[in-house]
Amino acid sequence: MHFVPPHSVLPPKSLVRSKPREMDEKEADLGREMLGLLEALCWGAPDNLESRLADVISAEGVLDTLVDPRQPSWFLYGALRALALFLGRKELYKRFLSVPGTNPNSSQGGGLDTEIDPDIEIVPEDVRLPYLECLCLHLGDHTRDTDDAEHARNGIITVIATLAVAHEEARAILLSSETLTNALISRLNHLTSLLWEDDPRTMSSDELINTTSRALSRTLFVFHYLLFANHPQAPFDLKRKIRAAPPSAAIDHMFNVTFGRLSFAPDLKNVPEEAERVLSRIVSSNMTSDILQLVVDMPEDEDLIWRAYQDEEPSDDEEEARMLEANEV
Repeated sequence: MHFVPPHSVLPPKSLVRSKPREMDEKEADLGREMLGLLEALCWGAPDNLESRLADVISAEGVLDTLVDPRQPSWFLYGALRALALFLGRKELYKRFLSVPGTNPNSSQGGGLDTEIDPDIEIVPEDVRLPYLECLCLHLGDHTRDTDDAEHARNGIITVIATLAVAHEEARAILLSSETLTNALISRLNHLTSLLWEDDPRTMSSDELINTTSRALSRTLFVFHYLLFANHPQAPFDLKRKIRAAPPSAAIDHMFNVTFGRLSFAPDLKNVPEEAERVLSRIVSSNMTSDILQLVVDMPEDEDLIWRAYQDEEPSDDEEEARMLEANEV
C-alpha cells in the first residue's frame, strides 16, 4: 500500500489532477482487503465500541491514505464507501472534520467538539479542514473520466450527505467551508454542461444520460439541504460566499449558467424516459428557484437570466406574466 506521511494532506490542485499512481497486483489485493475490513468493522461494531472505531480511523496515516489524491479511482471509491459508514457515527465524524494533530474533543486547536448554536449561521472560517478540502478537490476534478472516477465523485456526495443529515454540528461546519460551496457549484455546472451542451460521450448512451441526471439530482438535493435545513431561520448567505471566491474560479458565472439552465432552459429533447422524469422532478421541486433566490436580486437579475434561455424574444403577454410571477415571489 502507498502510505503518505501523516498530516500531509491538503495538496495543491496540480497534485490532485496528476495521473493516479498504479498499484501492482499485490498492492491492489491488499488495498481491497483493507477497505473490506474497514466496512466490516463499521457494520459489525456495537455502539459501545464506537470509541475503538474512532481509534482505528484516527490512527496515524489512515485518513491520509484513504483520501490521498494519488490513489487510483477504484481505491478512492472503496474508501468513500467505508468513510460513509464511519462518518454516520457521532464520535467518528469529529475525527474527519478536524485538523490533524489536534484533539477533536477539545475546544482548542481546531477540535470540533465545541458547542455550536444551531441558530448561528456559520462557524469561524479561519480553520481549514484538510480531509474535507481534499475531497472537494477530488469532486471538482473531472480530468479523470473513467467510470471508477465518476463513482468516486458520487461517493463524495454520499459522504457529504451523511455528514449533513446525521450531525447538525457537522452541517454547520460544512457550510463554513468556501471550498465545499465552490466544489458543489462546480460539480453541478459540469453535470448540466454534459446534458445541455450535448457532450458526445454522454449523449450517445441512454445509460450515461440517466446516470448523469441522477447524479445531478443527488448533488442538487445535498446542496439544497445544506442551505435550507435550518428553515425557517434566516437563509444562508450564499451570495457572500460566491462573491468571496477567487475571480479566476468563475464561480459566479458557473452559478448563473447552472441555475439558469435548471430553472429556465427549455426541456431537453431526445432523452430517455428516466432522465426526463428525474429532470422534471428537479423543476417541480423548486429547489433550483430556492437556491437562485439566495443569490440573484429579484426580479431584475432573474428576468435577465430567464431571457438568456428563451429561444425567441418573449411576447408582451409572456413578459407581463413573468413579471407578475416574479413580484409574487
